[in-house]
Amino acid sequence: MNQAEDGSFHTEWNLCSPFPIMHVLQATATCGHFCPADVISVRRRCVDYLLRHRRPDGGWAIHPDDHSTHSLSTAYAIGALAMIGYPLAAHELHRSAELVLASQRDDGTFEAPADSIGPRPFIVDVPALATVYSLWALSRVRDALTATPHRSDRSESPANAFGPLDRVDGRRLAQRSSARPPQRGRPE
Repeated sequence: MNQAEDGSFHTEWNLCSPFPIMHVLQATATCGHFCPADVISVRRRCVDYLLRHRRPDGGWAIHPDDHSTHSLSTAYAIGALAMIGYPLAAHELHRSAELVLASQRDDGTFEAPADSIGPRPFIVDVPALATVYSLWALSRVRDALTATPHRSDRSESPANAFGPLDRVDGRRLAQRSSARPPQRGRPE
């Protein structure tokens, strides 16, 4: 996968421009403090792209040419930035997280317009993706706001990156940003 000059990547299976960037930043995060110069350059261009395309309301559009905020693109972007420890101010993270939380339904799931593309140019709607990636992003934001590194014995992919979470809502996010979360013990 080649990075474009503007820091983006070609979107093949997903319409959201932050989606491949999220995965690239996730991969570069595994380098820790020992990143080769070319990896640091890729990471910097990814972050610059995301920051350049952040909308005034704190969200991201599905594609830079789109004029409306897309909750799932916003989840991809804030989750990636929070995961790599990009120093967005707390109020910026809160504002973006509130946009993701606004897409939460009463049953706890999250809603977003379809953003996946099938093997042919047909848009595929996978409703569970909005919930999985929104929870992943909000858990990364929670960790960033509480300065608590996420600890897991599992892979750092959105499908299994968060520990047990109760229903997420704006009040809970605000409480967690000002209070230290409970310590999770290792299962024996």
